[in-house]
Amino acid sequence: MKETKRRVELFSFYDRTGLEAHLARMAGRGWLLEKIGAFLWTYHKIEPRQLAFSVCYFPRASQFDPEPSQEQQTFYEFCAHTGWTRRPAPSSRSFTMSGPPPSPSTPTRRWRWRPSTAP
Repeated sequence: MKETKRRVELFSFYDRTGLEAHLARMAGRGWLLEKIGAFLWTYHKIEPRQLAFSVCYFPRASQFDPEPSQEQQTFYEFCAHTGWTRRPAPSSRSFTMSGPPPSPSTPTRRWRWRPSTAP
């Protein structure tokens, strides 16, 4: 059986919920996002499992930034500390995180990260 799969995905960059649901379905079928190219998304084979995905958007980020900002680094570290893994994203201004699905007793809440405006 093939270990990688390449697909043309037609998602809007701003369709966070659609991307999250699609990535969760693919993980349930045994495919985890590995790389996003100009036209093709590459997935690698995993054991089918339930994962939660979150697509985050940083409006201040740019494809011309040499590296992630301190705010982004802090957020990445926080996510890693709580068990999330950074995945490829459709733009340099966004990134995708995968992690364990929330337990049924965990209240569902949509968080929006806002960087501080203090200098």
